[in-house]
Amino acid sequence: MHAKANIRIRGQAFVVTHDEETAEQLIKALRGYVFYGKPMRLNYAKTDSDLVAKLNGTFEESEKTKREARHKEIAAQRDIKSKRKLIDRLVRLKQQTQGGSGQANVQSLFSGMQAPVTEAYKILFVEKLPKTTRPEVLDELFGKYTGFIEVRQIPDKGVAFIEFLNEDFAAYSLNDI
Repeated sequence: MHAKANIRIRGQAFVVTHDEETAEQLIKALRGYVFYGKPMRLNYAKTDSDLVAKLNGTFEESEKTKREARHKEIAAQRDIKSKRKLIDRLVRLKQQTQGGSGQANVQSLFSGMQAPVTEAYKILFVEKLPKTTRPEVLDELFGKYTGFIEVRQIPDKGVAFIEFLNEDFAAYSLNDI
């Protein structure tokens, strides 16, 4: 049995049996059975599991490798999306700080935000900055964090690199914003 803890497929489990007759008996016996206050819904899988494919002699390692690569790509895209949201907030912050009180805008813009950090780096990459963004704005934003070293900006590309002494200081600043 392989149970999933992922929020998207929470409550699902995959059960492998030795033959289809046993699977049919399980489905008939357990269909509608109330489990933790909910009736169970059982169906056959759309494709063979890796274990069944190995038993049948139809398992291909390349298919498993492709599937794992797809899962990694999806996770990477999810991380990029969350980082882009953070960057968009930085851009809005920059626009708001040019027009008013910077500290009040920082608090309202980033309140309740948690930026996931999957891997630690000592240099943060900020993209989608307006070409008119000045390094002093980013200096002011990140300069208040311990371990801040410098901002290196490429205005024509709308990107900046924020460097810290080590990964811990960079992760703290990213999570604190």
